[in-house]
Amino acid sequence: MFTSVVLLNGHSLREVKRKVKNDMPRTFIAESCYWPIVSFLNFRFIPLDYRPMVGRLAGAIWNVYVSSATNNPKLNPDGTIQSPAGARTTLVAEIGGSAVSALQEA
Repeated sequence: MFTSVVLLNGHSLREVKRKVKNDMPRTFIAESCYWPIVSFLNFRFIPLDYRPMVGRLAGAIWNVYVSSATNNPKLNPDGTIQSPAGARTTLVAEIGGSAVSALQEA
């Protein structure tokens, strides 16, 4: 996931390597804490018929975490969020000072 998101954002393989090196260990530790607990609770307390649903719900929660870890913004030393160069809003586009939806602009 880290590789595909970084490449889809137009960055180089060097950025992919940096992202994986910086964020993968923390994500792996979180995964090593999350899934054993989910599995224990699921197999110990959840009836057999509901286990797939609980597993899917836990997977959805995990995917939200991994997505946020993959797309986490970089912070400046003063605590503000860095904006990438040339970043544009995809849901709202500003034309002449008024906000219109991106679908209307297209």
